[in-house]
Amino acid sequence: MDISPELIVSIDYEGYFEPVRSAKPVVYKDGEAYCCQSGPNPLEGIFGAGATPGEAIEDWLKAWAKKNKGT
Repeated sequence: MDISPELIVSIDYEGYFEPVRSAKPVVYKDGEAYCCQSGPNPLEGIFGAGATPGEAIEDWLKAWAKKNKGT
Protein backbone atom coordinates (compact mmCIF):
# COMPACT_ATOMS: atom_id res chain seq x y z
CA MET A 1 0.00 0.00 0.00
CA ASP A 2 1.52 3.27 -1.09
CA ILE A 3 -0.54 6.02 0.58
CA SER A 4 0.95 9.39 1.38
CA PRO A 5 1.08 9.76 5.21
CA GLU A 6 -0.53 13.21 5.15
CA LEU A 7 -3.68 11.69 3.58
CA ILE A 8 -4.15 9.05 6.28
CA VAL A 9 -6.92 9.70 8.81
CA SER A 10 -6.39 8.69 12.43
CA ILE A 11 -9.10 6.22 13.52
CA ASP A 12 -10.10 4.84 16.94
CA TYR A 13 -11.03 1.29 15.94
CA GLU A 14 -12.47 0.33 19.34
CA GLY A 15 -16.01 1.48 18.50
CA TYR A 16 -16.29 -0.80 15.47
CA PHE A 17 -17.17 -4.46 14.91
CA GLU A 18 -14.48 -7.10 15.36
CA PRO A 19 -13.41 -7.35 11.68
CA VAL A 20 -12.55 -3.64 11.71
CA ARG A 21 -10.83 -3.81 15.11
CA SER A 22 -8.67 -6.75 14.11
CA ALA A 23 -7.86 -5.73 10.50
CA LYS A 24 -7.38 -2.02 11.29
CA PRO A 25 -7.87 -0.97 7.65
CA VAL A 26 -6.23 2.28 6.61
CA VAL A 27 -8.59 5.22 6.13
CA TYR A 28 -7.39 8.02 3.88
CA LYS A 29 -8.67 11.05 1.98
CA ASP A 30 -8.83 10.79 -1.81
CA GLY A 31 -10.11 14.03 -3.31
CA GLU A 32 -13.56 14.67 -1.82
CA ALA A 33 -14.03 11.03 -0.74
CA TYR A 34 -12.65 8.89 2.06
CA CYS A 35 -11.29 5.43 1.34
CA CYS A 36 -10.83 2.47 3.65
CA GLN A 37 -8.45 -0.28 2.57
CA SER A 38 -6.78 -3.41 3.83
CA GLY A 39 -4.42 -5.44 1.71
CA PRO A 40 -1.85 -4.39 -0.86
CA ASN A 41 -4.29 -2.48 -3.11
CA PRO A 42 -8.05 -2.02 -3.66
CA LEU A 43 -8.29 -4.90 -6.13
CA GLU A 44 -6.42 -7.53 -4.12
CA GLY A 45 -7.53 -6.41 -0.67
CA ILE A 46 -10.77 -5.16 0.81
CA PHE A 47 -11.87 -1.64 -0.11
CA GLY A 48 -14.62 0.75 0.90
CA ALA A 49 -15.38 4.40 0.22
CA GLY A 50 -17.70 7.10 1.48
CA ALA A 51 -18.27 10.78 2.10
CA THR A 52 -16.94 10.48 5.67
CA PRO A 53 -14.40 8.22 7.37
CA GLY A 54 -17.27 6.38 9.12
CA GLU A 55 -19.09 5.78 5.83
CA ALA A 56 -15.87 4.47 4.28
CA ILE A 57 -15.41 2.04 7.18
CA GLU A 58 -19.04 0.86 6.93
CA ASP A 59 -18.57 0.29 3.19
CA TRP A 60 -15.34 -1.61 3.91
CA LEU A 61 -17.23 -3.77 6.43
CA LYS A 62 -19.86 -4.63 3.80
CA ALA A 63 -17.07 -5.62 1.37
CA TRP A 64 -15.42 -7.70 4.12
CA ALA A 65 -18.73 -9.51 4.81
CA LYS A 66 -19.25 -10.19 1.12
CA LYS A 67 -15.72 -11.56 0.74
CA ASN A 68 -16.02 -13.72 3.88
CA LYS A 69 -19.56 -14.97 3.22
CA GLY A 70 -19.79 -18.65 3.98
CA THR A 71 -16.51 -18.87 5.91
